[in-house]
Formats: sequence, structure tokens, C-alpha cells
Amino acid sequence: MEEPKKKYNDILEDLWNQSHEVSHSSDAEASWHQFAERVGIKEKREVIRMRAIYYAAAVIALTIAIGSFIYHQTRIDYLVVENPGIGYKKVILPDSSMVSIAQGTTLYYAQNFNEKRSVRLEGDGYFEVQRNEALPFTVACYKTLTTVLGTSFNIKSDRRENVDIALYEGSIKASVEGVKNDWLLTPGEQLKYRGHKKISIEPFNNFFNPLESNFDLENVSVKELITYVKEIFGYEIVIDTEYLNNSITLRINKNDSLQNIIEVISTIYKLKPEIDEDMKRITLSK
Repeated sequence: MEEPKKKYNDILEDLWNQSHEVSHSSDAEASWHQFAERVGIKEKREVIRMRAIYYAAAVIALTIAIGSFIYHQTRIDYLVVENPGIGYKKVILPDSSMVSIAQGTTLYYAQNFNEKRSVRLEGDGYFEVQRNEALPFTVACYKTLTTVLGTSFNIKSDRRENVDIALYEGSIKASVEGVKNDWLLTPGEQLKYRGHKKISIEPFNNFFNPLESNFDLENVSVKELITYVKEIFGYEIVIDTEYLNNSITLRINKNDSLQNIIEVISTIYKLKPEIDEDMKRITLSK
């Protein structure tokens, strides 16, 4: 059965090359690999972290008995950047805007980016956008669309398609597919999307820039510091309400452990920590 199958695959490849007009052999090869994947032809695959991809809208009628098929393609060229490593990976776009993508994040942007500043994000990315009033910059992330002229902001999403859009500088407009309203955010505000029935605008700690190694906290309330610990480490801190509005000044390194931070707070206010690992809760008391 292997020989007929091989011949059948060869016929498919020949027909593909005849029906698909490309200007470079590398384009033809890439297109064939993608098509082969779709119809189940096994071949060696090479992992490429930054690559040109071709999205095709196609109608295929395949009749194995007579070995014929019809394929129609409309092609748009994109570049894809992935970050499989640890930490942030900086991507400089053609307009000199910068995107820092976190581990496990994928960024898509068109090869004709200078004509249309449009990208798509899956994961977590921090954007520093070059201002261009004639050409707005848009970021699509699942059901959300963020539009800016020039500013810095962070977009974070997960596999459940929850999205957080947090603004650090400037202003942005956020919209959601299927929802008539738009939201104009100011620095320190974030839009939280948890489905069409759960869209909210909430404040966040915009002094915690995700790209900085150190966070210099000057006269920050204990309540804000507790929020930071919850966001970064996932632990809830329980402390008497009399301390919540107290101001604290300290420097936190992104590599600091939770234990070090708790020790600092405990020392300043002369409190004793009790850690409940099951509940992920830290209680500070006298």
C-alpha cells in the first residue's frame, strides 16, 4: 500500500505546484508543506520561531477514487513571532514600535505593516507604540480590539479568551466584538473582559511596569502592595485594617521571593506571618 500512497502524494504535489502561482521557490515549498499538513501527508517538520505564513480561504473537493481536487486560495502574508523561552522577548516592528512578549506568547503582524499598523496577540504583551496620527495602531486579542495613536500599554489573555487591557501612558480606545459601546481608558485603568456579560473598567497599579527589573515604591499604601503580591504571587495577605492606608517606601526586585517581601513588611510593622499553603493566604498579626 505504501507505493500507491507515495504516487498519490506525488500527484497532489505536482497539481499543487501547477495551480499555485508564486514568485519564489521558498514560497512554493512553504505553501506545499501547509497543504500537506491539511490532507494528512506525513513529512519532516522544522520548527521556526519567526516565519512567514500564508492564510488561505479555500474550497477543496477531493475524490480519492479518481485522484482529483479543486483548490482556490486568497493569500495574505504575515510574520509570526513566538516566545518559547523564559522572560520577555522584544520585537521591533517596521514603524519602530516595540512589543515585549512574555513566555508562551505569539504575535502576528502583516508584512505590509507600514501601510496598516495592525497586529494580533495571543498571550501577554507590553506595547510601546510610535505616534502616528495618520495611521492608528490596532491590536486584536480574541474578542477585543485596542486602538491607539502612540502610547504604552499591556494586553494579557489566557486560553479561556479572558483579556486584560492595561494603560500605562497616553490614551487608548478598547472595543469588544458584538458590543456597541467603546471604552476610552486613561493611565492607571484597565479593561477586564470575561465574556460579553462581564466587562469592567478597574484601576490597577501602573507603577509596576512589567519590563522594569526593580519597582521603586515611594509612599505606596500597604493596600496597594498587597494587591501587587496577589497579582504576582497569587497569595492573599490578611492584615489588620489599621495598616492598609499606611504608606511604605521600598524597592522590590522582580526576582525577589515572596518570603523576602513578607519579611520586609513584617519587620517594618513588627508583625508575625502565618502562611496557609492550602488556601494561599498569609496572615500578618501582632
